[in-house]
Amino acid sequence: MSVALAETKESVPYFVPIRAYSGEYAWKPGSRITIDPEVAAQRLIAIQQETGCVMPESVIEDARPEDAPLHPVFEWDDDIAARQYRLFQAHHLMRSLTVPTQMVHGDSVETVHVRAYVSVPMRPALPEGGEEEAVEGRIPRAYMPVQRVMEQEDYRKQVIMQAGRELGWWRRKYEHLSELAELFAAIDRHIPNAV
Repeated sequence: MSVALAETKESVPYFVPIRAYSGEYAWKPGSRITIDPEVAAQRLIAIQQETGCVMPESVIEDARPEDAPLHPVFEWDDDIAARQYRLFQAHHLMRSLTVPTQMVHGDSVETVHVRAYVSVPMRPALPEGGEEEAVEGRIPRAYMPVQRVMEQEDYRKQVIMQAGRELGWWRRKYEHLSELAELFAAIDRHIPNAV
């Protein structure tokens, strides 16, 4: 379902649902899903109409038959799927481990827990100016200790650029919420690569 911008009496923008038309669905940038997004949308709509909601379990069951439209989205070889899940668990382990660090705020010092390991692209330092060039294929990533990343300028720049991109993704995800307009304006003013 799509949304349309409308105005209230106070001229505060808000969104109202409009009917989704054929050809409007698309995958988010960077998605590796290869089936037609319109086909996926129609199956999810059908599941919702049949069950009242869409749950991951119902999507998997709908996709289980080999001729099901969503079947190619999933890995059905249990050995491969098990390895992929263990890789997901390893990523989760590395993203979940934290380490105490001291943050200085003016005259006060606060101990906070931050991620112990940070994912960074494994490539040479970025060219002067900081923006990475688009390359074909995925750049391998590795987890590095946060202290090492923060001490090395090229890794630190990469993490800051990634933080800006993630903030931009978050901003686009919630840009339809007028209650966050002031926060979005502050993001736009202070972090230009987050839009």
